[in-house]
Amino acid sequence: YDTVAYDDARDDAGFDRDSKGFRITGGIGFELSRLLTGDIFAGYISRNYDDARLEKISEPVFGAGLTWQPTQTTSIRVTADRTVEETVFLGYSGYINTTFSLQMQYE
Repeated sequence: YDTVAYDDARDDAGFDRDSKGFRITGGIGFELSRLLTGDIFAGYISRNYDDARLEKISEPVFGAGLTWQPTQTTSIRVTADRTVEETVFLGYSGYINTTFSLQMQYE
């Protein structure tokens, strides 16, 4: 559960973009081999805006990650995730953002 409260009561177009929302997920972690592990989750995300002119956002949410550790000091991770993001575009309350990332860590 989270709350977004802006310093300004209204944006330049006169909208109150303060909001409250939640994200609930469940998932599992797994090990495919000693070198390859992962996780996967699914759930629901919702955000309500204080201004009635801004539509509520409610969507399924999902994500996953896969980590390959070819050596004791090196790991490579691929992830996917969905979130609700803020916007100030006229006529839009927010948007669902799906991100993918590739990370490499070397110790």
